[in-house]
Amino acid sequence: MRLHVNHSLMILLFTISVSFNVQADPQSEARALKEESLKILKATANRDATPDEMATCIFNLEKAAGILETAQDSNSDLATEINSELYWARKRSTLAIDAALDKMRGKSGVAYVAPPKKPTPPVKPVDPNSTAESDDARKAFEVADKFAKSHGDDDYVVSLNWFQVAGQHPGTDFSLKALTLGREAQERFKTKSPVVQKAENLDTPEMKMVLEADGLVKQREFTRAITVYQASIKLKETMQAHQRLGQTFFNQAQVLWEDLMKRRPPLEVALKEAIANAFVMVKIRGIDRKMRNPNDPHLLAAQRDCAAFDKECEVVFTTYNKASDEFKAVLRLSPTKKDLIASGFIGMCLIRRTQTISSGKSHMAQFMRDYTPSNDDERGIYEYCKTELAKLTR
Repeated sequence: MRLHVNHSLMILLFTISVSFNVQADPQSEARALKEESLKILKATANRDATPDEMATCIFNLEKAAGILETAQDSNSDLATEINSELYWARKRSTLAIDAALDKMRGKSGVAYVAPPKKPTPPVKPVDPNSTAESDDARKAFEVADKFAKSHGDDDYVVSLNWFQVAGQHPGTDFSLKALTLGREAQERFKTKSPVVQKAENLDTPEMKMVLEADGLVKQREFTRAITVYQASIKLKETMQAHQRLGQTFFNQAQVLWEDLMKRRPPLEVALKEAIANAFVMVKIRGIDRKMRNPNDPHLLAAQRDCAAFDKECEVVFTTYNKASDEFKAVLRLSPTKKDLIASGFIGMCLIRRTQTISSGKSHMAQFMRDYTPSNDDERGIYEYCKTELAKLTR
């Protein structure tokens, strides 16, 4: 009897101990829920999820987010992962998924966790060289870059974090760069994933050249890659070669544009200073007047530098046009005359230039009506175009 009591006491103490440890370690519970949801996201990366699958995914992530919120943990890597995965899972929601999710919430009594709302920033004087939006985007990009470097072993998680940055900071160069990095991480994930089926026939002369060019792209050798893609197309025209050539032109334009934007502020400052210093005093009908000397050597030099800069910008826009032409070729070769990624990139090329923004808006509006994404790569493009269109039509 005494042994039985002691044994029962030990069980009770063990149960209390376990219960205490679970309560004292909310991160473990949140991580377990996150991992279950991550399995669903990865398993359905290349297909549509069933309503029950995605509802379970969202439900678990909401619960994990609530646990961390209660524990006042909002800055850890775990919190970042849960936030990114919940952001992406909600983007995949449908009416059927919402209905299944409502049933789960009703059964469990777990409160819905709304997406975090950004506080309205105070009104500040406009700085022509740095807007509040671009500053926020830059900071978010830097945080995501740090996250990506510390999570190199999980390209899928990294891709979702980049997609979140792209979606939350539309209209900025950082958003487009984040989208590119997110798609690159997705491609690495797909390459390693046993779920993804290789549908392309790579054992042909033209596709072997495409593979060669793909390798050059990975090394950021865009100019050489473009030449090889073009040679493949000359040998035999394929959707794959045009798609990748268009993407490479687009990436090359981005790199050129990023370099130009770094050089732009000093040029603007130099021109402003040259204009201010080009004024001289002249007598007009006996009256001293201050006039700008159009032949001032410093002003002329600054103007020449700006003119050269404008020509370089034209090179970038021409490169975007080349990308757009390749994506149009993809649509032409498609049996259905449709391709979500190609069509999305055509719109993205159009909105890069002020003169074609209106056409870009029209294209994106039609794009939203014509397409429904069926995998994560398409979802990334679709969601980016959706947020950019919303930004442009405000």
